[in-house]
Amino acid sequence: MRNASGRAMRGRLPNSAVMVAVIAGSLWGICANADDFPRHGAPAPDGAAKATGKGPSLLFFNPSWSDGLVWQTIDDRLQLRIGVHFIYDWTGVTQDSGLDGMGSPACTGAETRDFQIDMHGRLSSKTLFRLQYDIDGGKAELQDNYLERGDVPHIGRIRLGHFKEPFGLENMTSARNLVFMERSLADTLTPARGVGVSLADTVCGERLTWNVGTFFDTASVEKIGESQAVSLVGRVTGVAVRNDEKRELLHLGISPGLRSLKSVHRYEARPEVNSAPRYLDTGDFSADAMLLLNVESAYSKGPLLLQGECVWARVSGGMRAEGVTLNDIAEEASVRFPKLTRWLQGHSGWQRPSDSVLWKIPFDLTARGDFNFFGLYGQISYILTGEHRPYDASSGLFGAPVPVHPFSLRGFSGLGSWEVAARLSRLDLADAYMDGGRETNVTLGINWYLNSNMRMAFNYVHGKIDRDVYEGSMDAFQIRFQADIKPQDISEYGPSRKTRKTATTHSKARR
Repeated sequence: MRNASGRAMRGRLPNSAVMVAVIAGSLWGICANADDFPRHGAPAPDGAAKATGKGPSLLFFNPSWSDGLVWQTIDDRLQLRIGVHFIYDWTGVTQDSGLDGMGSPACTGAETRDFQIDMHGRLSSKTLFRLQYDIDGGKAELQDNYLERGDVPHIGRIRLGHFKEPFGLENMTSARNLVFMERSLADTLTPARGVGVSLADTVCGERLTWNVGTFFDTASVEKIGESQAVSLVGRVTGVAVRNDEKRELLHLGISPGLRSLKSVHRYEARPEVNSAPRYLDTGDFSADAMLLLNVESAYSKGPLLLQGECVWARVSGGMRAEGVTLNDIAEEASVRFPKLTRWLQGHSGWQRPSDSVLWKIPFDLTARGDFNFFGLYGQISYILTGEHRPYDASSGLFGAPVPVHPFSLRGFSGLGSWEVAARLSRLDLADAYMDGGRETNVTLGINWYLNSNMRMAFNYVHGKIDRDVYEGSMDAFQIRFQADIKPQDISEYGPSRKTRKTATTHSKARR
């Protein structure tokens, strides 16, 4: 779920042959035996030429396997890692008759939710890069495309390109690490990706992180500064309690943001189900500025995780203009005031001339003012098999559990990891003259992590919707198969100092 101004840029593949080669190479890595590759960091094979001098060797690359394909020069100065992310969903959605007419009808079916290629690596010991694409029907939707420099004096890390704006816990968490299949309703109010620059670092022994950046909503250089929104956002997180022996951690965070809106804006939300209609919708509106504030907290103790966030968006100088007709007004009045309409028809014989041309001429109704939107959620999850979700102290994010005993058909020696979860979320897009609707959802989930690369998820969603003249509830059941080849040491921002040995500091012994 994303607002209209936060949509990612789409573009055709720059070179389809290159992408085919990347996919083929990745699939080759999946099917091949891991023993065919030297482990990452292992010595170069006998007979391979060795780099000489101070410059990197560009002629000899040492392929290896580290939960994904890794190509690097023999002197280990240049490196390319390739990962693949695949999601397939089965969904069934039903809704009350009171919600009929709200966009596309609820449907049941299956879809490839996501197919993503992730290429990242380093150009030097301190310069990192990342290219991440969603492949859909011969097109590539740009997700991440940036360069990052670490160990910048007095700063830490600087990132430049197209990437996520640092805002909120759930928003910053990778989709492959989420507890539920989809993010909560509150995520509708958070900014998505943009073109910009950010600064980030950790202080106080990695107990405190800060991240601030400025962004444009467009990925087109020609449009920057003309009609696109400009934002200044930041995120500060802290570890208030940390006990590695008990695997206990209390995470707190806050994310402020300010957006200058120079173009049409819109908020619309699905009920945490990708194939369901967008029940909530503000319609297009323009405004002078938008103030955002997100408060986040999470408590982890062993297999237990409690997490919650509250998002507030205040729109200043909001203005909405709609083309309406007298017919529209009369129909709206008959729905909102049925007794008055029947009284007028019965006592005066009045009938609105719906076939008259005059009643079909559209005109604009414009309103202006400030309004507020709210979103929040709270969730609880518990891993029945005893594992825990590792915590990345450098980015203030939780990862996915790693099964102690991966699922195996050989003697049924392993069952993988099993997790149960529940979530309550609410989104309010109605204020003053803006009636984008209100929705409250309850979501129940079961996750089965077969191993560190495969996951099955089962989600049930019950939602209550109230928007304009529509009111009712919906139910959805979802099943997901997820497969990942994710090279190790991937975090949202990654280590910035050579002394940082591991990103998962909240894990005395990673099980």
